[in-house]
Amino acid sequence: RALNSIFEQWDAQALEGLWNISGELCSGTAINDTDLEDGSNNPSIKCDCSYNNHTTCHITKLRVYALNKRGVIPEELVALKYLTFLKIDQNYFTGPLPSFIGNLTALTFL
Repeated sequence: RALNSIFEQWDAQALEGLWNISGELCSGTAINDTDLEDGSNNPSIKCDCSYNNHTTCHITKLRVYALNKRGVIPEELVALKYLTFLKIDQNYFTGPLPSFIGNLTALTFL
């Protein structure tokens, strides 16, 4: 729900057929060997599906790069508590870097 809300605020969506297949976010390029930085896969996510004996997936990487998105960095990002990588540069986000980013304790790349 968090990612869908973020994408709604940014007027972004998964590219058809790459991931979010049939409403399952962690599918397609989100779980295969496709490089997150592949230019044809933007916006993109990567999921780690090793939790709970490979029955639970968590979004660990989010890329919305250079898509001319506008607005603020939404607080819903904190729901993505397994996020290690967040690439949202070359957009038009306004306001200061929100303090809630500090709650993303797994984040290693911003």
